[in-house]
Amino acid sequence: IFYFASIYTFEYILSAAGLFFLYWSKNKDTWFCFDANYCINLFKKSFPFWIGWVVVFAFQKIDLIILRQFSDDYHLGIYSAASQLILPIIGIAPIISSSVAPKYVFSEKDDKLVKKNIYFIMFLMFSLALAICFFVQICSGFILHALFGQKFSASIPLLKNMAWLSVLIFVDSSLSLYLLNKGMSIVIFFKWLTALLVAGVANILLVQKYHLYGVIYGNAIGYIYICLFDFAFFLRNNATSNK
Repeated sequence: IFYFASIYTFEYILSAAGLFFLYWSKNKDTWFCFDANYCINLFKKSFPFWIGWVVVFAFQKIDLIILRQFSDDYHLGIYSAASQLILPIIGIAPIISSSVAPKYVFSEKDDKLVKKNIYFIMFLMFSLALAICFFVQICSGFILHALFGQKFSASIPLLKNMAWLSVLIFVDSSLSLYLLNKGMSIVIFFKWLTALLVAGVANILLVQKYHLYGVIYGNAIGYIYICLFDFAFFLRNNATSNK
């Protein structure tokens, strides 16, 4: 555990050092300044986002936490193997959304154009997620056996089912850009907090009946709730702006 944590710590330190060097190289003359009022204002604006990410992390781990209480180490390992392989896939979603957002969302002043771009981004993300899902359905056995061996064959159907969740995750990543563009940190925090409660209750109820698939179904309910929340808020604001 110590070495595992050390690797992650080193990664974050390296990332921070790289960002600091990039900033310093572009602002050598005024690379350091301090404004107390600006810092306080920045903290007030960023704190809800930070708390929101803590809730997001809890949401992403709720399945393993609940499964640990209702299962043994063997089944937890089978499920964990599949979930570890799905992490790089769902990690693609925020990378793409954060890459296109500055140009097509955050830099635009016209709200109608912003929404049009978000619809287009969502379509692309949805299509990419479907393509990835079909790839996983075909190649999941080969990938899992190559990484973990034949003893984790029971993880293959779990991985195939988890892959379909990525469609919802990709859709959420695109729709969330609208909330971020509007600076609605409290709304984002509320979305993930309620999603955590929904997924937690669903996991507890379903894991006892469907076992390993129960937590997948519980996660699916949580992500469906998130996408419905995104759509409801997006369409509500769309109707308001058209008045």
